[in-house]
Amino acid sequence: MGALKKTALVCAADDPLDNRRTRFPHCWLRILVEGDPSIYAAAKFKFDPDHWPVRGMELPIVIDPDSPQDFKVVWDEVPPIEKRAAANDPSLADPIGAHRRVIEALISAGVAGKGAPAPERKSVGDLAGQALKHAFRRAPSLTETDQDEFQFSLHEEAVLVDGGDLGSVVGHFDESMEKIAAEPAPPGTVRAGVLFSAHAATLESQGSGDLQTSYFERHGKHAVVLSVNVPGKDPYAAYVEKFDHKKGKAGIHESAALPALVSATDPNEVDVQWDEMISAKEAKKQGKQAAAERVNALMERRQAGAQPGAAGADPMDTYKQNARAALDATANNPVSRQMVIDQYRRLGVKISETGEVED
Repeated sequence: MGALKKTALVCAADDPLDNRRTRFPHCWLRILVEGDPSIYAAAKFKFDPDHWPVRGMELPIVIDPDSPQDFKVVWDEVPPIEKRAAANDPSLADPIGAHRRVIEALISAGVAGKGAPAPERKSVGDLAGQALKHAFRRAPSLTETDQDEFQFSLHEEAVLVDGGDLGSVVGHFDESMEKIAAEPAPPGTVRAGVLFSAHAATLESQGSGDLQTSYFERHGKHAVVLSVNVPGKDPYAAYVEKFDHKKGKAGIHESAALPALVSATDPNEVDVQWDEMISAKEAKKQGKQAAAERVNALMERRQAGAQPGAAGADPMDTYKQNARAALDATANNPVSRQMVIDQYRRLGVKISETGEVED
């Protein structure tokens, strides 16, 4: 068919890098070109320091429908991130709305959701084999063994939203904003909740030689775009060139807005209140406790509905109910979900490759 100029919706993208390391120079970008048929593709590319792809934004691309994974972004037509923030680009001002737009577009296109097949994850053996092959070739990095994790998370989120559960999109934003609005603000400031719409990161390395690994480090001073949410007003985007992201601090929930004070005279003067936040360690502990409580509550409700103590009750029915509850509770955590699948399969519960408990 040949290459065509199209407009693509950014479904997911890695953080842009603010250093020039040669190891892991490419990052994942996943896009959707809506149409009949729609085109859903992913590719790795080098970040331009001025041009940050952000979930929910539209990008001009050149793509061949017969070879969609080779699409190219027309970066010259993409405004720099600072100008996009100043123009209050909706994908930057309202990242929750942008997230929902992406998931609904994927469901509408039929490429994710309950009716779409789950993406196939590479086995540990496949990844190990690739890593060994690259090691023998003395490859400078093991980037080819990386999987595009976005394909799995986007599918899982679409299944939840398709079923009426917006929790993976909205998260704890509303309840965090209620707490923020209830706190008084010092004179000359107003209370606000902020979300990260875009966040540069530094590529760090750990280990040495063939055992060296690289990771994205967000803590420290980086350029960011904040979604600033003042109670009672529309959200807006604020670009901060050297935002100091404190290490060891976290919100009550990962998806909650961070508490901040905004100058009453300069809306771009935003001061995140790190002292009002708990430690990352405590947040992780609370997250585990909350997940366990959700699993227990779901199990109790399902068991009560099935009356497992009634005469003639089949223990396998209880196992199936508990398995469904545990799978629901771990829908956004692929590792925990696989552990649940393995555990209940050992008990004799039949679970399909897509994670459905068979009757």
